[in-house]
Amino acid sequence: MLEHKRIAVTGASGFVGQHLVAKLVKCGARVSIVSRNHNDDMRLKKLFEKCDVTSLNNIDAGNGTIIHAAGLAHVFTPKFDDQSIFEEANTKFTSQVVDEALLKSIRNIIHLSSIFAVSGHSSSIPLNDQTEPAPTSLYGISKRGAEQQIERFAQMGNFGISLRPPLIIGFNAPGNWRKLQDLASKNVLLPFGAIPNARSFLSVDTLTDFILHIIQTDWPKEKSGNYCLAEKRAVSLTEVCSALRVGMNKPRKLLPVPHHFLSVLGALLGKKQMMASLIGDLVVDPSRAFDTFNFEPKSDILAEIEESGRRFIQSNRR
Repeated sequence: MLEHKRIAVTGASGFVGQHLVAKLVKCGARVSIVSRNHNDDMRLKKLFEKCDVTSLNNIDAGNGTIIHAAGLAHVFTPKFDDQSIFEEANTKFTSQVVDEALLKSIRNIIHLSSIFAVSGHSSSIPLNDQTEPAPTSLYGISKRGAEQQIERFAQMGNFGISLRPPLIIGFNAPGNWRKLQDLASKNVLLPFGAIPNARSFLSVDTLTDFILHIIQTDWPKEKSGNYCLAEKRAVSLTEVCSALRVGMNKPRKLLPVPHHFLSVLGALLGKKQMMASLIGDLVVDPSRAFDTFNFEPKSDILAEIEESGRRFIQSNRR
């Protein structure tokens, strides 16, 4: 399928990167792993035995596409309260990727951005590609800055897109999804039985399938831009927890605690943002991305969540 494609990937050792590289190799692509630290080269060579490992300034000009998945992820940790940390990892490194692509005449960049480049942890209105960016976090500001670097690349006559997913899920996903799966796996009553919110998610399989779909075609520069990307259907926290426990083969055990009570509790505990990311609304409309690139997701989000829960339990039994 991709036998004649040469692809360079940043962030290959991360959650998304590992899933992506595995699919690229399986489809026959020739993949170069971009290392940011020479001390990591041996580890990356062991992790990706069928791939070349190179530094950013040694990317081969023969690569047709750079998939830029590297960056510092969103965290709720006080030590990451310095804008310069996010700017260095997300905005400035993206600028370096763009500069190298321009120098080597690489014509395509697919950049993994975030819906946080547009919004905060929740939104009272659905988000789409016409939504004016209004990031509220240091992470979101840095990702919006990274998008502007991709826009600079596209303005030079190239194909450059930034994908804006909400929370990316999968059985081995880190961060908040890992915490939620861990919580659901315990045989305890959870206070999420009456949360009527609506949140969008994106499975790592849908994301990587979309990227593979994109690189199969030489798209015109006019298709460049920022694209919201999510599963078609938004779901409530109650549905998420129920689906996880179905996949884990565990009793539902969800207590119908009122939504407003959890909001107040989060504020009192100093966890307002974290609670908003659980019980607030965040609906992302992916229709423009799907229509523009003629893509159709393979499965429903609740099926993906059940599968995530099933594989999470399996992986933790080993």
